[in-house]
Amino acid sequence: MLFPIISYMILLPFLAAPLIYLIGKRNPSFARFGTLAVSLVILAFSLYIYGTLLENGDSGKFFGSFTEGPYSWIPAFPGVDYHVGVDGLSAPLLLLSSFLTVLVILGSWDLIKEKQSTYYMLILLFEGAIIGVFTSINLILFYVFWEIVLIPMFFFIGIWGGPRRKYAAMKFILFTYLGSLVMLLGFLLIYFASSPNTFNLLDLVGNVPYDVQIWASLAMLIGFGVKLPLVPFHTWLPDAHVEAPAPISVFLAGLLLKMGGYGFLRLNIGILGEASKSLAFLFIGLGVITMFYGAIVALKQTDLKRMIALTSINHMGFVVVGAFTANLLGISGAIFQMFNHGIAIGLLFMLTGYIYEQTGSREIPLLKGMQKNIPRTAILLTLASLAGMGAPIFSLFLSEFMVIAGAISFNYGLAVAMLIPIITVSYFLWMIRRVVMSNPTDTQSYREMSLRSAIILSIYLIPLLLLVIFPYLLLDVIDPISTTLINALGG
Repeated sequence: MLFPIISYMILLPFLAAPLIYLIGKRNPSFARFGTLAVSLVILAFSLYIYGTLLENGDSGKFFGSFTEGPYSWIPAFPGVDYHVGVDGLSAPLLLLSSFLTVLVILGSWDLIKEKQSTYYMLILLFEGAIIGVFTSINLILFYVFWEIVLIPMFFFIGIWGGPRRKYAAMKFILFTYLGSLVMLLGFLLIYFASSPNTFNLLDLVGNVPYDVQIWASLAMLIGFGVKLPLVPFHTWLPDAHVEAPAPISVFLAGLLLKMGGYGFLRLNIGILGEASKSLAFLFIGLGVITMFYGAIVALKQTDLKRMIALTSINHMGFVVVGAFTANLLGISGAIFQMFNHGIAIGLLFMLTGYIYEQTGSREIPLLKGMQKNIPRTAILLTLASLAGMGAPIFSLFLSEFMVIAGAISFNYGLAVAMLIPIITVSYFLWMIRRVVMSNPTDTQSYREMSLRSAIILSIYLIPLLLLVIFPYLLLDVIDPISTTLINALGG
């Protein structure tokens, strides 16, 4: 293509970040508005790419209409190229990334008061890196962006986090970095087994021997499983969420976890299809365990933020189960689930930040009478909870229904997954009853959020309502790439 729009989306945040830092140190308003302006440009680019794919119906081919490169990056190492593109798998996540980044910036204006120039610089670095992950066609380029994402996230937790922020930041970086190293080992296995040796995803399709696929798939299971996270690689997540500031929890749950789901779909299924078909029961089994674990443990939580963090584990289990079903309902549902969950969980986490600012607590037994004292917050929390539990008025219901239907089609025994929504509804309704519908105590003193903040938070609900009425807006882009992935699995 003549206009390198993807490269601009990656480079613009990286180039703007130092400027935001330098000028923002003297003028915090410049840091806020400058970062917002850059992110709005990225959002406009994402909408253009997505709209073009939707209109042309060219989303089913791996990196079809929008590709740039390959350009030789390290000449001494053949196969390491700069090569980026967008298809039906990456386009929804690209749109999700740019949309959530804008909302995180707007939400941070009320919640982040210290070191704003550094904070907004890191937001731009994170956005550029996450776009790089979702658009990379070369495995080494993918790995580089994958690692860059960890850097701003480490500082987000370590600088602006809670009392145990240093512990949570170190635990986060150790788990994710070790997982990344195992993932890199899988990439090297693929490279040396391919003929000719290459890191190019398009050249690797059908070019990796079966025995190597098995070992590489297991390496990816650890690498992507840590990021998703799958049980038993999940223990870093609750600590990171509890200590991270609320806007960064939106990034953690809304985008960082999606890197794992994207990796499973793009590499395990798209490149290592034979092995993924053979190992399907292993991946689906871990996905089901993750679904049940997140839901059941969430029932016992009293910290609102920790409860929501565990729901993320539950919901991402749906992604793994759907991805490895080898049918259209399951795979499309998994991609749809990533988009819906990213927005729904983003609103829930952002609300925890406002609730803590308004009440001084996140303990569910201590939060009472919100409908009388802070009605705006109460209404938003109720709607966000309905979205998070998969109520039929929101699009998360559709994606979870698709995954469960795809799982049952794969194996009737997976009808047990029908129990998960029941558990999810239970802990969300318990929370709403205690926090929203109870009577306030005489000692409580709550401060209502501003109308501006309520309007910003309400924006999260728009896509969730829109997609339950017009699901084709996403599924018309997702279904063609899902068919391609099914073919890669031999389905």
